[in-house]
Amino acid sequence: MVDNSVKRNSAEDRLGSAVFSAKDNDSMHKSLNGEFILYRLLIEQILKGSLDNKQSLLKYFHPDEKKDKSLLKEFDKTYQPSQAIFWYTKESPVYKNLNKALRTQNTDDVTPFASFIKDLNVQLGEEHQLFVRKQQEKSAQFQVYRGQFISKDEITRLQASPGDLISMNSFLSTSTNRKKAFEFATSRPPPTDDLTSVLLQMNIDIFTQSKPFADIRRLSAFPEEEEILFAVGSVFRIEKVSFDEEHQLWMAEFTLCAENNAETEKVSKTLEKELEGNNHLVAMGTYFIHMQKYDQAQGYLETLLQNKSIQDPLDFAYCYQILGKVQEKKGNYVSSIENFNKSLDYLLGWPESFCVFS
Repeated sequence: MVDNSVKRNSAEDRLGSAVFSAKDNDSMHKSLNGEFILYRLLIEQILKGSLDNKQSLLKYFHPDEKKDKSLLKEFDKTYQPSQAIFWYTKESPVYKNLNKALRTQNTDDVTPFASFIKDLNVQLGEEHQLFVRKQQEKSAQFQVYRGQFISKDEITRLQASPGDLISMNSFLSTSTNRKKAFEFATSRPPPTDDLTSVLLQMNIDIFTQSKPFADIRRLSAFPEEEEILFAVGSVFRIEKVSFDEEHQLWMAEFTLCAENNAETEKVSKTLEKELEGNNHLVAMGTYFIHMQKYDQAQGYLETLLQNKSIQDPLDFAYCYQILGKVQEKKGNYVSSIENFNKSLDYLLGWPESFCVFS
């Protein structure tokens, strides 16, 4: 019988990850490294509470099913930070919409969950400390597994990246039970031609200074599961990817890595230098531009303005300046000029009657 955590994986047709290659260290705004850095920035701001948004999830998501509507109402009315893991494991639109938003890096959809993501990370960190104390009585090293469908393009990318780092874009549910993960990976054919089955094996050392991970059974909505949950942004090294001819199944082996390591340190220092003197929250907009993700840049910056996530006049000027660049890239020159003019208004000082969000 396939357990609930395995069933939840069936909805995920992408691993949802970003690869970092030390070979491309000098090109941090391009290709895979740019995506890796951009997402680390976003997660960093969420965990700092910079994007907290406590408004009703029903305002953002409109499920068709009556049951899902009822669950979202229940979440809005009853949720407490101490219930973060419970709600994450519960079969509900909270889990579905959160992981979809995280995997696709849609900032418009991620922002409503900012407070929940922070709560989930905090509670997972608390459980991590308990888990480490218990696990070291058994063994400091162990393996966890995950069976799922992913795109063939993603498998090709992973196969070409041995030794590189991979950062998970969402919270990652795994099992200590290899048999269950294998059963899911082989129990039925992929639903579409562009997908394939993979069994992931993660090698874990509990003393690795990584993002938090823990056995969440005691707080889960399904305590009978053998689930180890990894925090969003967890980094692994790609050891090997191969195809098992006997079972017609891809096998991928990763090793958990420290959050900060020598390979990413150079990029982090370069990033800090580039952002020196600028609001990091606003500066993320420039990284969307570097990645040619203009719609996402626009959506992200407009969300900052609408949610009043920035307060300083210089930050407003910076935000509108970047919005002007975005509109220029999109060929919307009238809108581009309007945003540049707003930026100039903030730099020169604005009259009291000027409406900030007009």
